[in-house]
Amino acid sequence: MFMAILDDNFFIVSLLLVVVWGFLWGIILNTLAYKKVLRILYEECDPKRFITYCKQIIRQKSVTKIALEELRLHLCKALLDEGNYKEAREVLNMVDGFYLNESKQPKPKKNIYIYKVYILHSLIAIHVCNKDFETARKVFDNMKEYIFNARILSIHHSFVMNLLTLDFLYINFLEGDIENQEESVELVEMLYNFDYEKASNNFERVSAMFMLGVIYVRSKKFNEAKKAFEYVATKGNKLSIVSTAKTYLEKI
Repeated sequence: MFMAILDDNFFIVSLLLVVVWGFLWGIILNTLAYKKVLRILYEECDPKRFITYCKQIIRQKSVTKIALEELRLHLCKALLDEGNYKEAREVLNMVDGFYLNESKQPKPKKNIYIYKVYILHSLIAIHVCNKDFETARKVFDNMKEYIFNARILSIHHSFVMNLLTLDFLYINFLEGDIENQEESVELVEMLYNFDYEKASNNFERVSAMFMLGVIYVRSKKFNEAKKAFEYVATKGNKLSIVSTAKTYLEKI
């Protein structure tokens, strides 16, 4: 009798262990798959393939809720590179508002603030790509107001100030407002050099180097521009800016 009970308990415990292990193993596999998919964009620089895998993960909802929302931000970046601005905006609009409204959180986490800043930063990129500089400026003003009201400067001071300055100059530079202002152009150059040095992945390094190339061309530093665009052409793989970099190289 005792052995029968023991066997039953052992069976139940074993079954529970199998279920728990299966659950944990599923989480591990999904996490590994998530990181592998991100690598396609950020290290291999293959946005088209990334978009395909990314949409599969989002459709299957095989990652956590917050990871799903973060994945949409990465998808937005890839769509922008592919020139699909309309879909990028649609994807951004799908991001769950719960994670963007810190008032709904009992104790707001630090990354909630930065998460919202990334959303606004992505919106600025979309409007600039669409050459809607007026709207880009309005979003920038909203981002600036939010940053100071949320008091996140004390949490991520250097990152936020760099992003604010870069977005401001990015809008003005691409619109052509600061081409002839030497100090502003030097500041843009310094910030993109900083971005390149601090970049944590290939995508960010190539993107920063491309912008440096554009700045060098407009500043008539053609030797520096040639080196920058050669770097993009070599390291950028299938990013859309590679073809633009090659066009610049043909003209320099």
